[in-house]
Amino acid sequence: MASLLPVSLFTEHPEYFACGSLNGGKRTTDQLCLTNPDVLRLVTQRVLQILAENPNTRIISVTQNDNMNFCICKNCMAVDLAEGSHAGTMLRFVNSIADAVKEAGFTDVKIDTFAYQYTRTAPKITVPRENVIVRLCTIEDCYAHSFADEECVLNSLLTKNFDSWAAICDNIYAWDYTTDYCNYLGPFPDLEIFRKICSFLQSIM
Repeated sequence: MASLLPVSLFTEHPEYFACGSLNGGKRTTDQLCLTNPDVLRLVTQRVLQILAENPNTRIISVTQNDNMNFCICKNCMAVDLAEGSHAGTMLRFVNSIADAVKEAGFTDVKIDTFAYQYTRTAPKITVPRENVIVRLCTIEDCYAHSFADEECVLNSLLTKNFDSWAAICDNIYAWDYTTDYCNYLGPFPDLEIFRKICSFLQSIM
């Protein structure tokens, strides 16, 4: 989102930005307020501008910033509570942009968004548009076990997340991680787990 609505607008329009969940509801540039209609209008305009300037584009990303400081304003919280997930505000926002992209004639373009950290759980009500890609990120998961290992608590939750998104979306991508975050230079023996991951993804799609 940081590339779609500049933080320089914060001084004049703090209402465009999140009432942060991590700082007592104070406005922050960490995330956007996704229920603010002006934010939707401005981000949509920017997305359409990028597509017009780059006619060969087939996927454009409209995703949360890389932090957990999501908006807890009254309107955002109402949507997320109704949806049972913070993905509720995100997906409604992305769907509106996807509709505008299609109406503008970019019929071959898909809008990519994350199911990541606080948005990893699929919403109960809203369904992704046909031109929306949900990219599920696996950063919290366990690489000592197969993703399909039901006895692994972390991977069992991932399976449920994949299943819930697969039930409502035909365009699911996986953002997988191949890094040892405790030691970036250490080896990451992932060939066997990659084989299991591929088999797992094929089984649910």
